[in-house]
Formats: sequence, C-alpha cells, structure tokens
Amino acid sequence: MAKSEKKKSLAFFPWLNVPEDIKLCGIELKKYERGLLPFGKGTSGQNNCDKILSHYIDNTGNPVSSAVILKLATKRADAYLDGEERNFLFEAAQIITFAGLSAREFFGFGLTYWNADHFYLVIHQFTDDPEGVTIATRRRDGQTIRYYSFKTFSERVPPHVNIGTTCEIDVRLANALLNLREKRPNEWMSLWDAIFFFNRANTDSHEIPPQQEVVMILGVFQRLLEHLLEQRAREDKLAKKFVSTIGSFGALPTDKDKRLVQYQRERVPTVREAWFRDFYRLRGALAHGKSESSAPLAWTIEEHLLLASFIFPLSVKKVLRGWGVYRLTECDEICIEVFDELAIDPFGRIKSNNNIESWRWNKVIAHKKWEKAFKKASEAIRKGVKEMIRS
Repeated sequence: MAKSEKKKSLAFFPWLNVPEDIKLCGIELKKYERGLLPFGKGTSGQNNCDKILSHYIDNTGNPVSSAVILKLATKRADAYLDGEERNFLFEAAQIITFAGLSAREFFGFGLTYWNADHFYLVIHQFTDDPEGVTIATRRRDGQTIRYYSFKTFSERVPPHVNIGTTCEIDVRLANALLNLREKRPNEWMSLWDAIFFFNRANTDSHEIPPQQEVVMILGVFQRLLEHLLEQRAREDKLAKKFVSTIGSFGALPTDKDKRLVQYQRERVPTVREAWFRDFYRLRGALAHGKSESSAPLAWTIEEHLLLASFIFPLSVKKVLRGWGVYRLTECDEICIEVFDELAIDPFGRIKSNNNIESWRWNKVIAHKKWEKAFKKASEAIRKGVKEMIRS
C-alpha cells in the first residue's frame, strides 16, 4: 500500500469546547482550532483534520472552527485505530461525558450548563488528503460500512446543543473511573450501565421524553444501590440505602416542607429520603404505562429530574470514596449537604433587597459556601490569636 493510502483514524467531539488540553489515564483531549491545532499550521495532519471537520456545521450554518480531539496517550491523534481501540474510546467518551455532567452548574444562564450531547463522539477512518470518510454503523444483524463523499456528507449540530459553551470536565472523577475500569473490573461493571443510562437521560433531546428520563435515572440509582446491597430491592431498602450512601449531614426533617404531609404520616424522617421514595413511586407509575402516579406526589417530573441529575453524580463520588479511589472536594461535600434545602423548592425564585429576582438554588449553594469560608477564616484567626498569645 502506498504511503499516501495508509489508513488513519480521527476521533473527535465536533460539538465540544474545553478551556485547555486535558490529560487523563491513558487518553488525552486536545483542542482543535481550524488551521492551527492540534497538528500545527500547514501540516498534512492539520489539513486532513480541517477537511474532515469542515463537514460538521455549527449553529450559524458554518463549519465548526473549534472542537476536541480524543486520542490514545500512546498514539498520534490521527493514528489508525483497530476495533478494540475504537471501542475503548467510545467507552472512555461515556466516562468523559459523565465527568462533564458532574461539573456543570444549574441556573447559570447557559454559561455553566451543558448536556450529554455536547460530548457526541465521532470516529472516522480516512487516508491522506481525504475526499470522504468511511463510517461503520451497527445493525441488529451485524454492521454496515459505508463510504461518504465530502461532496454530499455533512452533519449539523442539533438545536439543543449550544456549541459556543466552554464545557468543564471533572478530571479527578474521570481519572477515578478510568482507573477503576482498568484495575477493578467488577466494581466498574456495576457502574458502567448506570453511567451510560444516566448520560442518555441527560441529552435534553426531544427524542427522549421526560417520562423515559425518569425511568432511566431511577434505574441507574437501582443499579448503583442494588450493587451495594448485593440484592434486588424495592422502595424501602433502596431509599434507606440512598440516604446511607450520601450520608445524613445536612438532612432536614420532613416537617420543613409543607408538601411532605404524606411522608410525615409514614414517619419518613428526612427530606432526602422522602424525595427518593417520591421519585421511586413516580417511576413505578410511568414504567407501568401510566401518565402519572395514582397517588399524589410531592415533586413534579421536572423537579425530580433536576434533583436526580444533581445528586446522582455525587452519589457515585461517595461510592468511589468508599472504594478508596476518590476523595470528595469541599464543593462535593457542600452540594450533598444542601440537597434537602434545594429539594424543598428546586425552581424557586427569591427577591433581593433591591427587588431583583434570582434563582433560590444558586443562593442556597452560595450561602453555604460563604458560611464554610467564614468558618474557616474564623478558625484561622482564632488559631493565629492563640499562637500570638503563646509567643
């Protein structure tokens, strides 16, 4: 085979932007900029990359000018990938997606919010100076491999993906999961399905209705918690395991929320346990073909999906800490601590002294961070004063 016909591969996230190159366990994310990165201006590698990415169209109808290349740490970004390597990168992309969803913030006016479809991964095979790409797609009875000429091929960013957003990735979480996959396959397999379906439930695509998202996310909680219980379980055991997994620090009694009268009658002690039971009951109704639960629920579908998408990555982090592969950050601890306070009114708005409305969610988290910072500063001052007195 002539050198110019040597097979190559390019794995990339066409709709993703990150602030800088990221090195993870066994893989790297490299920023792509048209005409410049990652290979360098005027190089054949950059020209190939530009030619391929020019057929991915942004929100304005123009070819993407930036994206992210995913590569194996031991290979060039355009090195040929065999089937096993491609499968690994697709699996790694799910880990990166989950770590990205873990790092997003809610109610941030689009600047700190992204969804799973920002992390859409494409792998193309090509030769130098490509005139098209070869794409393999699955079939129920095998696969189909097709060659697409660049004269006819293009793909446009879906409308629910804001391509201008710069996405953060929780690198510590991504590395913990990549290491778990490599060194502790039994624990990894208990998380893999949960991570995959959590990602699928967080695309924001109209192709996946909220009712299906509820079923998927409750399912990922079941996958995680039943592995910890080492048995199949129903509402009572799952709810108690959920609470013991995230801990009781910051838990509020159910009488703090007037919507939880039913759970007060059932002697459910905390808001977080009441929330999980409510979510479980909603999922039970939807999974059995009902449009809503026959019993009145304390939270709406939208509230449940927000709270579940917020607390599930934190639940995974708590499990990883228990397995000795992850250390919680102060932000992790704060977010777990304020969960009950957030759950009381997830979409609530509050007015400031100058009558300007803002999201209650952000105020609750910011207040707790300020409280922690003030406590640290006070302790440091007291410690300094004691040392001065001794001296």
